[in-house]
Amino acid sequence: MYGMYLLKVTRLRSCSWLFLGIEWAMVDFGMDLQKCIDMFEKPMGILSILEEESLFPKATDKTFEEKLIVNHLGKSPTFQKPKPGGADKDAHFAIVHYAGNMTISIRKFEKNSI
Repeated sequence: MYGMYLLKVTRLRSCSWLFLGIEWAMVDFGMDLQKCIDMFEKPMGILSILEEESLFPKATDKTFEEKLIVNHLGKSPTFQKPKPGGADKDAHFAIVHYAGNMTISIRKFEKNSI
């Protein structure tokens, strides 16, 4: 919703700038984040898998990682394995969006979601 608001405001401003003769260039900040949002929010998305894992006392970060890989690797374009030798040596997966790749450690994820 906020992205749509920013897009509308930018379009309105751009009309004013053109009218005033101000030169500018539209920058695509990747407003279409729907694939990334879907990966988190849809059934069997990252959040639903995390919720499911939190209900099972014997679930571990390894079982969480395995479910993410089975459900998203090669199926969600915004989900990737981290690059070997990357900056975050503890990363379990990476999320791809307009700002670049964000690596995630499940241990950090689990700790921050408690």
